[in-house]
Amino acid sequence: MIAESQATAIRKLRVISRDPDPSAVRTRLERVLSSANLSPSNLPPAAILCVRRLRDPLPGMLSIDRGELRPPPRWEQAMNASLDQLVRRAARPAHGMVPADAESVLFADRAELLACLAQDWCEGTASMRWWWQSLIRNADLAKVVFRSWRDVPQYIPGALHYLAMNGKAVQFVQALSLPEAQAILERMIEVFALSTLRRALMAATGKNLELATQSNTVQDLSHGDDQILPWQRWVPEDQGDGVAVEQHAVLGLGLMLYRAPLVVRTEPFAQAFAEWKGHQQRGRTRLLSEGGQERIGDQEQSTLPPAYSAAVIPAEAEAQAMHSDSHINSDTMSLTGQVTPIPFSQSRVAPAVGEYGELIDARPVLSQGESRTPRLEIEGIPITESSVETAFGGVFYLMNLALYLNLYGDFSTPLQPGIALSPWDFLALVGEQLIGERIHADPVWPLLAQLAGREEGDVPGQDFHPSAEWRLQMMAQWGYGEQLTADQVALTPFIEWLMPFVRVRLMQALGLDQAHELATVLCEHRANISVTATHVDVTLSLADLPIAIRFAGLDRNPGWIPAAGRYMAFHFA
Repeated sequence: MIAESQATAIRKLRVISRDPDPSAVRTRLERVLSSANLSPSNLPPAAILCVRRLRDPLPGMLSIDRGELRPPPRWEQAMNASLDQLVRRAARPAHGMVPADAESVLFADRAELLACLAQDWCEGTASMRWWWQSLIRNADLAKVVFRSWRDVPQYIPGALHYLAMNGKAVQFVQALSLPEAQAILERMIEVFALSTLRRALMAATGKNLELATQSNTVQDLSHGDDQILPWQRWVPEDQGDGVAVEQHAVLGLGLMLYRAPLVVRTEPFAQAFAEWKGHQQRGRTRLLSEGGQERIGDQEQSTLPPAYSAAVIPAEAEAQAMHSDSHINSDTMSLTGQVTPIPFSQSRVAPAVGEYGELIDARPVLSQGESRTPRLEIEGIPITESSVETAFGGVFYLMNLALYLNLYGDFSTPLQPGIALSPWDFLALVGEQLIGERIHADPVWPLLAQLAGREEGDVPGQDFHPSAEWRLQMMAQWGYGEQLTADQVALTPFIEWLMPFVRVRLMQALGLDQAHELATVLCEHRANISVTATHVDVTLSLADLPIAIRFAGLDRNPGWIPAAGRYMAFHFA
């Protein structure tokens, strides 16, 4: 049995019945079990539980001979109690050896599962693990590993960090074929909406093709092993030996997305990445044109892997995603007039066109001549898995506000990169303005700092300074009618400029008359925040959920947020 918070899958079921027709028994049993709520109450929202064997806790009570539509409540409660015990006793493959007699194993999320699968595959022990036998059965293990990583690239950064902490990340990427590594690289660029990096790579690909047609004029195209890796400060595991260009790129980009996600989105990093990749590939082209074969570790390659393809995220598809839903409802976004409750789902603001603002200048840290970041610093990067109780769980509703204002893209606009400010810093900044200094003493404040990848004492968004032109564009798209000049908005700090729009918009959506009511109605809700490497799950009380929040659509599940690098969901108990 495989149990998750939203679904349960039974791989093999043994049934004793007096009915001589097995197919009829199967049909009736599927009908009854499909309506059962087989979900452990103590299983974290993102966790995955694999159960080796589970016996019927109340034999004879579950009857399929009387045409019942669902199991008896008493049987369902007993089954969930058994599952609760299995969760408490579950072994964690990510934390060490699993006893041979373990009844169940638990993964914090799918990133941890992918990391454990990759590690066991590299070590040649996957076929001996009963949980992989249950999940994979008789499939080709190498193909399953590749597909499981390629098909869910959202989990790759967290999975690579798990592997790196166990010293297996380099071994894993070396085990990928070059086309497999290239496919995984392209999927990460797509799903994390790295449009700046994509454009830089496309430009570098065009430059490589131009140089290839002018081979007589190409000079000093070495293999480039002495070139500084763009991510060397953050990824000391990548020493360069025996790793192909595509494998390098998967390792470097994947770990950067986990360890320095905001740096990855900067123009300097994109240019450095593209220049490094082009330099490496031009060197390889020259070696092959001279008649040699390229040996990468134990792999021998006589042909080049496919160049970076613009077909993965064509520019026209990006433009379509950026400008979909581009209508503006002036009644919704007006900052004057009657304040009435208006759901966020009623209309969406058009994405901003032009500059999104700059976060930091990454060139100094990319060009520093440092050899490697000390191992201790990398080990200090946590494998995020925590659970905190907060009095201000409603702060996370603000994520839907940020998505509504098109400051960030979500699963419906995966190619929209968003502004160069961490979404978690957006929550911290706006939450601080609504709640005041009280939020500093709540556990949610250091949690938001951890999610944003900054020190707790650092000011959220202190390096984010969007241009006046960008602000004026956003004001026009939000329906703010008063015409202001660039000079009038340039000197106002970002959060001071933003808050008047936020307050009025929230008051409209929630039907409030006074701005000071926002803290109580929207933010002050006790909640449990469960965090893993890839998920943020917010559990609140359904009884305490104001109907205004539901009408406004602020409690919708944001899902995958590329700029945050995580899935986010609300749960109500």
